[in-house]
Amino acid sequence: MGRKSLAEKRINQILDAFEQGIIEHGVEGVSLQQTAVLAGVNLGMIHHYIGRRDDLLQAMVTRLGESAEAEMAELVAEVPAEARLPVLLDAFFEDDESHTSQLIDQLFAASERQPAIKALLREIHAVYVGIWAEEISRLSPAASEAECQATAFTVLSLAYGSGILGSVGFGAGWQTAVKQTAERLISELVSD
Repeated sequence: MGRKSLAEKRINQILDAFEQGIIEHGVEGVSLQQTAVLAGVNLGMIHHYIGRRDDLLQAMVTRLGESAEAEMAELVAEVPAEARLPVLLDAFFEDDESHTSQLIDQLFAASERQPAIKALLREIHAVYVGIWAEEISRLSPAASEAECQATAFTVLSLAYGSGILGSVGFGAGWQTAVKQTAERLISELVSD
């Protein structure tokens, strides 16, 4: 029992360091040696607890996906239905320089060259589309599933785009305008 808890601690320590290395050096720029130094472990521990670099990347991506799914499920479970839409909009359209946001930016940048990363980002996106489509369907029961899915996809595209443009210097004013556009898009479907 104690061994498992030590293994979990070491794995999370290594994955945290790998994520930090990705944020600092990009997916292709971070090495196992840099990860070991950041984690305060030797290279052999990375191999023992996780494996090779591809295994480390897959473990980190899996953990990120599970975390994103859990965060969205928690948000939906904790926020009353009538307040959920503004909370979701704030969560996706905030000017976010968090660790997770920076990590996802790096993963998007590497996704063209890394099929595993691309697949994970698609999975995370599918979870987000499902949550948004369900919320839109709740607000507009007359809308078809296809309309709800398309609107959800569009809202997320607006959120991703404003986030990317924000990272290159377009300020919060633009993100606010894009968020208002997403709100209008949802409102139009709800009022139909």
